[in-house]
Amino acid sequence: MMTTAQVFLVGRIGTAIERHDGDHPRATFRLAVDSFVRKGERVTSWYNVTAFGGTADLLGRHAAKGAGVWVVGPIRLRDYTDRDGHTRTSADVVANQVGVVTDRNADSAQPRATWEDPEAGPGDMPF
Repeated sequence: MMTTAQVFLVGRIGTAIERHDGDHPRATFRLAVDSFVRKGERVTSWYNVTAFGGTADLLGRHAAKGAGVWVVGPIRLRDYTDRDGHTRTSADVVANQVGVVTDRNADSAQPRATWEDPEAGPGDMPF
């Protein structure tokens, strides 16, 4: 039996969305997710998000840096060494479902667009 860790993240797109069109459309971006700890102190966690197919297309049409989005998909943590020789951990998510909640200038929290990849399953991780 294969197991995966699925996450549901709500945050803001923190970088410009990189689109790769062609036979296998792909979109990548960094997602900023805020958490609040004691006395209202805010901590921001960053996630690398990759979307494929129709999900990538939706993001390219309806979202941009600063937009509020929710993402559902498997997460993978990986360690790497930065330029200074420090070991860091990266959190990578493949977006099987995504919803654009607000654009960066909108005051409304009404959903703008959503997408679920009907062919994606819990074990569908392209890496």
